[in-house]
Amino acid sequence: MASPSSEGASVGDSKWQLYLIYFLVVLYALCYQLQSPIEPFLVDKLVGSDSETATATAYARLQSFFSFIQTIGSLSFGYVLDRVSIRT
Repeated sequence: MASPSSEGASVGDSKWQLYLIYFLVVLYALCYQLQSPIEPFLVDKLVGSDSETATATAYARLQSFFSFIQTIGSLSFGYVLDRVSIRT
């Protein structure tokens, strides 16, 4: 059986970890929202085509690729977390 002092440390540690996760989620969302308005201009510059259709296609591919990778990553990360038993 765990002593009361070790249980108190565990609760404090989990609270700190929860705040860290909240901070990282907010930081991720902030960074993504700050870069989103700039992406079409960057794609236009990097594609180097004068055609708006080529730029729009390249931007759509970029967004689709990001969404696909995010979906695969979240599914695999969820599976790993279930196996590691990070739940409290």
